[in-house]
Amino acid sequence: MIVVTGANGQLGRQVIAHLLSKVKPSEIIAAVRTPAKASDLAALGCRYVKQIIQSLTP
Repeated sequence: MIVVTGANGQLGRQVIAHLLSKVKPSEIIAAVRTPAKASDLAALGCRYVKQIIQSLTP
């Protein structure tokens, strides 16, 4: 299982495109901020989840 954060972004989409040439789409989870923009990722066979990061500092 591989999780790609920021999957809706330009770099995240490039990472997913590369991964799809190496692993099955079912092995990729796309973490996205806006699930409504992830339908194309789902069409490729990737699962997606809503990414929530509030703060990285304590």
